[in-house]
Amino acid sequence: MAYSHKTIVATKLLILSKLFLHVSGIELTDIEAAYSAFGAQNTRNNQQDSATTSARRPAILVRFFKREHRDKVIQARRILKGSKFAITEDLTALNVRTMNRLRNSDIVRQSWTWNGRIFAILTNGKKVVVCPFQSLQELM
Repeated sequence: MAYSHKTIVATKLLILSKLFLHVSGIELTDIEAAYSAFGAQNTRNNQQDSATTSARRPAILVRFFKREHRDKVIQARRILKGSKFAITEDLTALNVRTMNRLRNSDIVRQSWTWNGRIFAILTNGKKVVVCPFQSLQELM
């Protein structure tokens, strides 16, 4: 019996969500689409020969039939912090640029997205919602 690509990828996601994230109540039939792909290209310097190498991180793209299943997985993503796995929302190009700006800022301690909105905790401890064209100095 040959399994479809969607079934194989969705099964991997279910194993990840149940074993690592401890998310229950999601079954194979709850996944509308699942694809494996390669994520963004990372460029890093190799200290031994100082040559620049490129590595592409594998990614799994998943669409659930119900938003509640998606939200369960997204809510549990902080369990993966510090591991080689990450779960991210599909963001617009503008929100990706905004997230990169926050991550590279000295006044932002932490940033994340939830339902397309961008949140940050500043170095002064203040939690803020960030708009794409908003000045970072405005947030203080």
